[in-house]
Amino acid sequence: GSTFKNNTSHSNDTYTYVSGAIYNNKGIVQIDSDVSFISNNIIDSYIATGGAICNEQSQQNIRIFTISSNCLFYGNGIYSKVGYGGAIYNNNIGIMEIGKNATFANNIILSTMTYSKNCEGGAIYNNGTIYIGSNAIFHNNTVKSNGDGGILGGAICNLGSGSRKAEIEIDSNVQFTNNSAIGYNAKGGAIYNASNYYSRVITIKDGAVFLNNKASLAGGAIYNGNNLNLIAKTYNIEFTGN
Repeated sequence: GSTFKNNTSHSNDTYTYVSGAIYNNKGIVQIDSDVSFISNNIIDSYIATGGAICNEQSQQNIRIFTISSNCLFYGNGIYSKVGYGGAIYNNNIGIMEIGKNATFANNIILSTMTYSKNCEGGAIYNNGTIYIGSNAIFHNNTVKSNGDGGILGGAICNLGSGSRKAEIEIDSNVQFTNNSAIGYNAKGGAIYNASNYYSRVITIKDGAVFLNNKASLAGGAIYNGNNLNLIAKTYNIEFTGN
């Protein structure tokens, strides 16, 4: 398999959107199984999107980003004033498909601002559509800021803007363990799913486990303000120590 490791992006431009390893705009990306994204970072940017991958496009161009089974996102990060998606940023009408046995571990967004700025989605920020296969693991992902802006979703933030529907579907046996949202206004230790005006949907299937996730303000495991579907037809969905 392929490995994307130790790639770094720098930008001091207020309006620059950057990614550590892959930026997809106006294209289709297909990556085979057993790919690893390790220690890709964005540093010293004002607005940073996607520590490893940024899948962003205009409304006129649908982008499809496909990763087959057994992918690893480990130790990717954003160290900037504003950050979205420590490992993956999926925006507008982008479509991402991630196969079974995906692991997201030790990804982080650490805001360098001391006043109100956003810090959202330690592993994934979504404002499009993402499908994740069975047996995924989200472990020890973090969003952290000293400011009082949105510090949302230690592992996943499904938020975005505009009238488009943002949707994430995760297949059976996913594990969310030791993910954190840390700060004055931190919500959703594992997952933040909310929008005041538009449809945000997360569906999680059989056998999910939420263990030892934490948020400073609200929603140790999940903060939900929109549509959350927990489907436990065959196996229970367990919440412990959040």
